[in-house]
Amino acid sequence: MNTKEKNEEHAVVLCGHGSRNQKYLNDFLHLEKKINLQFKSAKIYHCFIEINRPSIEECLNNLIKTYKKIFFFPLLLFEGKHLVKDIQGQLEKLSKNTRSEIILIDKVSLTKEILPKISGILSKYFRKKNFDILITSCSKSVNRQVSNELKLYTETLSRMTSININFFHFVGEEEYILQKIKEFENKSINILLHPIFFFKGYLYEKNIKNISNLFKITCLKPLSHYDEVVNIITRKLISRI
Repeated sequence: MNTKEKNEEHAVVLCGHGSRNQKYLNDFLHLEKKINLQFKSAKIYHCFIEINRPSIEECLNNLIKTYKKIFFFPLLLFEGKHLVKDIQGQLEKLSKNTRSEIILIDKVSLTKEILPKISGILSKYFRKKNFDILITSCSKSVNRQVSNELKLYTETLSRMTSININFFHFVGEEEYILQKIKEFENKSINILLHPIFFFKGYLYEKNIKNISNLFKITCLKPLSHYDEVVNIITRKLISRI
């Protein structure tokens, strides 16, 4: 990793969605701490799209008084409306009224960057367990690109890990999945549930509860809990700054 002193002319902003669930904020701040320990090129700040503070506008309005370059990194996994409307729109608006350069760093790619690591994580943490069914989920979105990416991710991971049966859904649509796997209710099967979120929070926990009420499952932790994913984020920042 880069061990140079932090550049006082540059700043990095980690942007999360935000949540009323305290576990979300704890996870977010823990990830920021991990990145800060490895990343030496610029000082790191954070903001949130909604609910938590500071907001995007509050954070950037404060930083543009000090820094010439601000690298803005969204901790989002899918290109839904939050990335396009809430982030890109606000950055364009704020950039017009400042001499500071605000640079949006591409989000982590779920299929190109995270997917190869997840198969390794499964073999590392669950090496003694063979799974019969893979179930993935993410936040609900009307953007067809989100459902297409979730489908591609699920089917590819299923092939990579030799899990023969796979399903994907938006959180809140568990009834559909439960109907699909009801035929296995009286069989001894191993189900891997993979809610695709960076952090714990209401939706992550809701998804687990709704499915585990009827079936015994093994659940992947939020992605930020795995060092392999933290390293992806840190290397991405280092490569851009």
